[in-house]
Amino acid sequence: MSAEKIPSKSQDCFLRPLGTSERFYWIYDLLACTNFSVIAETDGTPSLESLKSAIARTIAIHPALRIKVNAGPGNRLVFASVTEKEAIDHMDVKVISTSSIDRQLLKETDTQFEPGTFPMMRCRVIEGTPKDGATLLFTFHHSMTDATGGVFLVRKILAYLSSPSSAQAVDGPEECDNDSILEAQESLYPTRYLRRRMLFGLLRRIAGKCMDALQRDRLERPPAIGKSDMLRQLDIIRLGLDEKQTEALIRECRTEKTTVHGFLCSCLLLAIREELAADGRNDKDISLTVITAVNMRPWLVKNIFPENTPGMFASMIPTTHRVKASMNPWDLTRDVNKQLASGLDSGAAHMLWKMVPSRWITPDRNGARRIFRLLSAGPKGPIVTNLGAITPPQTAAETPIRSLSFAIGPAAYFPLCMTANSWAGKLFVNSTFDGAVIDRRLMEGVMVRMRQRLLVG
Repeated sequence: MSAEKIPSKSQDCFLRPLGTSERFYWIYDLLACTNFSVIAETDGTPSLESLKSAIARTIAIHPALRIKVNAGPGNRLVFASVTEKEAIDHMDVKVISTSSIDRQLLKETDTQFEPGTFPMMRCRVIEGTPKDGATLLFTFHHSMTDATGGVFLVRKILAYLSSPSSAQAVDGPEECDNDSILEAQESLYPTRYLRRRMLFGLLRRIAGKCMDALQRDRLERPPAIGKSDMLRQLDIIRLGLDEKQTEALIRECRTEKTTVHGFLCSCLLLAIREELAADGRNDKDISLTVITAVNMRPWLVKNIFPENTPGMFASMIPTTHRVKASMNPWDLTRDVNKQLASGLDSGAAHMLWKMVPSRWITPDRNGARRIFRLLSAGPKGPIVTNLGAITPPQTAAETPIRSLSFAIGPAAYFPLCMTANSWAGKLFVNSTFDGAVIDRRLMEGVMVRMRQRLLVG
């Protein structure tokens, strides 16, 4: 994939330059694909015509599906719009014959979008899996939207698919301005997160954390993934809880006055520590970092757009924890929650994209390698993205959706990406990882231990 193939910017379709986070993901994709896929299992197999019609209706009302990325002079990357007809004519929807959903899912997360692709989404239909149904894989380029926005678009498509005659397919937040996309997230930060005093305070805090980490025993870090081409061996393990198990988990979190996300993180960290000890690699107390993907929409200028509006509005907050043998998981959960709350309030998630030098990361492989080196200098650990409860659309269930979850391709120096959400009362947890760094047997042990901890009832 080379930036030179991207068509030049057209004046009549120019929208705006890519923001820092959007630019980051577009350039990093030159080395390591970070697509995410939304997985929907249906009762019965929808016809290709009905699926294309549902996608076309969504394209018509959501500008995020009518944009592409163009390269311009001076290392510029800009969003450009296409017409509704052009976007519909270029829909990438195919039926795939395979017996392995996981294999196709990994292929989708690791297959780059060609330069200038629009819509920056594709759909694959796998018939007969599950039995008497189908699996729909909707894959998104991460520079166009984050998982929150991607799931909203899929939910809209599924609503139209379930109720073709419905004019109001999705209850809740509706489409944004039909003729524009929103500004980049860093231009929407509240004033208090842009002050120099906050930046200097945050830098002092980061420096303090680094010094503290140097004084502690550290978990031996895995080697860098691949070389300059970032070759990976992607793998995935999925687990789920039924309605009663999920309800018991939520109830217990409420009793302990903690969040489900914090408990997911603590269960993962404890499972990693226990599996390393059982495997004979490390039986001491260790410091582990977990990186939380944060939905920034509630932390931007208030009341300017619906909370699920498609777009790249995600950031990251790392939290580091001393994980001890036989540690109380709720104590660790509270530590996760406390550090996340402190990071958000101090502006850590806002400053991430303010501190990335956009001019330094050029839209070529040199820029991608600079990003790689930048990541190598920061905190390392699994990335956890939790979207919480996703409500099925209130429509006539002509094509019922059995389940909905999502998965993200792991990036360099972050060889494990765990995603979580609930759908119709069931919890889904998907862990994609790089088999070149993490042994599958070790990862299977981690996921078994994690599931045992999640079963609190």
